[in-house]
Amino acid sequence: MAEYLRFDSPIRNLQVFLRTISNVYPEIPRVIPDGVYGNSTKEAVKKFQARFSLNETGITDNSTWDSILKVYREIENITTAPNCVRVFPENGLKSDNNSYTPTIYVIQTMMYALSERFSNIPPPSLNGIIDSPTIESVKAIQYASGLNPDGNITKLFWDYLSVIYETYISTNRLENYNYF
Repeated sequence: MAEYLRFDSPIRNLQVFLRTISNVYPEIPRVIPDGVYGNSTKEAVKKFQARFSLNETGITDNSTWDSILKVYREIENITTAPNCVRVFPENGLKSDNNSYTPTIYVIQTMMYALSERFSNIPPPSLNGIIDSPTIESVKAIQYASGLNPDGNITKLFWDYLSVIYETYISTNRLENYNYF
């Protein structure tokens, strides 16, 4: 479960930062974010200072705070999923052949990535236009998904495409990452 920061509780925020950092650096004890700078917080700060070659006082001075914040932000940047953007229009997609739509370009890009991974998906054009190669790519994904391979880009098709893309292209962001 995600921890939430509070602007009115700097000690609790420090504890949230340390707790997050301890997920990557197990030598730093996990503290409970209770807002009290007690012995467990002091010990976690000391272990952090030792790990990052700071003066081991257990006191969160400016340089310790800056280091904790820097490491926390680096970890959050790596471990937090990026924000999602709703691409498929709420009112559906007008699938007029040979007309340009930015949404089609996004869909084509996703299908292209899948075509590089799966030989049964032909590559679409990358032009933002619903043309023959794009329709053939849509049909192949529909067929592989158990949908009616009619070449229409519907919300149901989008939902399947999104799941397939997420499963085979977007997964395991951290798999090959070496922590600091």
